[in-house]
Amino acid sequence: MEAEFHTVPTGWLEKNGQAVSRTTYPELFAIYGTTYGAGDGSSTFNLPNAGGRSSVGLDTSQTEFNTVGKTGGAKTHTLNSTEIPGHTHAINHDHGAVTTSTEGSHQHGQVVVAGNPAVINTRWNYVGEGWGATYAQPGVLTDPAGSHSHTVDLPNFTGASGSTGGGAAHNNLPPYMVRRLCVRALPLLP
Repeated sequence: MEAEFHTVPTGWLEKNGQAVSRTTYPELFAIYGTTYGAGDGSSTFNLPNAGGRSSVGLDTSQTEFNTVGKTGGAKTHTLNSTEIPGHTHAINHDHGAVTTSTEGSHQHGQVVVAGNPAVINTRWNYVGEGWGATYAQPGVLTDPAGSHSHTVDLPNFTGASGSTGGGAAHNNLPPYMVRRLCVRALPLLP
């Protein structure tokens, strides 16, 4: 018989996994044996530890509940990627059109470092005195370009990210202990 009390009354033992004497409680030992623990292995045995667990009835057709004393379940569970429902995320992005500057009325002068092998000019023959000497051709400027502009319109993008998640079932069992649940079939004693 199982019952609930605020405090454990005389003649009752709390189901908290404690080891108790096999000779003091021979009737309980005959019922439980070492199903919930062998105690010290010779003179004691363990009572069920019902603390923090819900009870489920024995059901030999379900692996989780097929053995008396079996425990399982979890207080917390972190979903893995296969257990997250399949889904995508929308992506909507638009840069809009932009226009480059219209300023084109400007010129650039030319300055050449004499002896610099990186400077190659086939139009003028620059000659300078030693490495690092500079030579500026007076009045030689680039031609000014007229005002102009460019419009750059990057297309917008609408779509979805790749699909993720598998939608598989995930563990939803609270911590439990399998017990053989019974009801008294004999008449109750007065």
